[in-house]
Amino acid sequence: MKATELRIGNLVRRVKTGEIMTVLAVDISTINQGGLAVEGIPLTEERLLKLGYFYTNENGQKSYWHGELPYFQLRNNGDSWSLWYEEQGDIEVLISKEDINFVHTLQNIFFALTGEELTINR
Repeated sequence: MKATELRIGNLVRRVKTGEIMTVLAVDISTINQGGLAVEGIPLTEERLLKLGYFYTNENGQKSYWHGELPYFQLRNNGDSWSLWYEEQGDIEVLISKEDINFVHTLQNIFFALTGEELTINR
């Protein structure tokens, strides 16, 4: 994991214990030198639901929505997730350039679009 991917408030997992932690400060030199062994938390359906997402199932395709972003939906590509923009079923555009594999990546996108933190309901 690159330290530059993290923001204060992101959720990460401690490698040794599996404990989920909230990033309180980002010390790039410590993370880059391996002083803090953390990894991204894989994005799963279960975690999306805990993050406040709900889903619809149309034609066998599940789409996950958050109330703060009604036109943006997440879709599972098998190994990863992608972010789509859909407005009233008329326009459908792939937004994410790269796959969304981890909770902290989704948290960063959510913050960029809403200015709000995306937190997990533990």
